[in-house]
Amino acid sequence: MRHFQNDWNRSDKKVKFGHCPIFGVTLVGRRLRVYGSMYYNGRVSNQLMDPYDIHSSANVDTLASIFHALRLGFEELRAWYTGVFRGSLLRGVKLAELMHHPYPHVFLNSSGKKVRFGYSHQMSPPNLHIWYGDPHSSDWPNNADSFVVKFTQTYGEDVHRLLAEAGHAPNLFYCGPPYAACPELDVYRPITMVIIEYFWGGRPLVTGTGVPALTKQIRNIVELLHQHGMVHGDLRGQNVLYGRRMADIQVIDFDWAGKEGEARYPKDLSPAVKWPHGAEPGGLITTAHDWYWMDEFFKPGTRRMR
Repeated sequence: MRHFQNDWNRSDKKVKFGHCPIFGVTLVGRRLRVYGSMYYNGRVSNQLMDPYDIHSSANVDTLASIFHALRLGFEELRAWYTGVFRGSLLRGVKLAELMHHPYPHVFLNSSGKKVRFGYSHQMSPPNLHIWYGDPHSSDWPNNADSFVVKFTQTYGEDVHRLLAEAGHAPNLFYCGPPYAACPELDVYRPITMVIIEYFWGGRPLVTGTGVPALTKQIRNIVELLHQHGMVHGDLRGQNVLYGRRMADIQVIDFDWAGKEGEARYPKDLSPAVKWPHGAEPGGLITTAHDWYWMDEFFKPGTRRMR
C-alpha cells in the first residue's frame, strides 16, 4: 500500500481517473483483516470487515464466505484494469467528464453500433442515481436532444416498451449492462443502465381531479398492462405525468415492473408511503395493487402523492 501511495505517477490519466482500486489482506497473529484502497487525490483506504479470528472453528463458513467474496472481487478488479489500461473504457472520453460523472459513456443501439453520450448534471435528489444526458454522437436515435440516464438494480424493460409503443411512456433508447460496449467489463451486470427520452413539461398527476377523460385514459393504461400479464407496482402520482394537454399521459419509473407472479417490491420498501393492502418488502406485486393507485387518483379530497 505504501508503493500504491508514493510510487505511482499521479499525473497519469489512467491512475487519476481509473482510481486503481485494490484489495489489501493482512494477517497479524490470528487476526485476518481485509481492506479496500483506491487513488482519489491521494490514497484512500478503508477496512471492509471486522478483524476475523482464523483459529475460530465455529465460523468456518464465514471464513469461506470471505475468500469467496474476495475471489469474486478479484475477477471484477481484473476486468476493471483490463478496461482501463488495455481496453476502451476511457477511450475518447474527456478528462473533465470523468471528474463528477459516471464512467459509462457509450451504449450499443439496436443494430449493435456504438453511440456516445455525455452527462449534463445529476437529477435531484442525488440518491435517485439519475442524470440528464448530453448527446455526443450523430448516431443518437431519433435525433433526440433530451434524455436521462438512470442506474438501477432492476428494470421492467418489457413493460416500459409495451407502454412506449402505445404512446403512454417515453421512448426507451437503451436498457442493459452499463459497459456492454466495453467487453472487458462484462462482469458489471448486476447494475442496469437505462437511457430514456426526457418528457418535456411533464408534471406529476394530481390525485382527486376526477376528470372523466383522464379516468378513462389511465384505466386503459392499467388494463393494457394487465391484459399482457404485467404489473407496474408504483403508479403513484409522481410516476404518472401529463404534458401540455391533460390527456397526454406518460408513465415512468419501471424499476419494479414486470410479469405478474414474478415482479416484486424491493426489500427496502419505504414505510413512509401508504402502500396498497398486501404490499410488503420483497412481496409480489399484484394487479389489485395497480388498481389501488387508480382509485387514489380519483378519490375526492386527496392531495398529490409524494
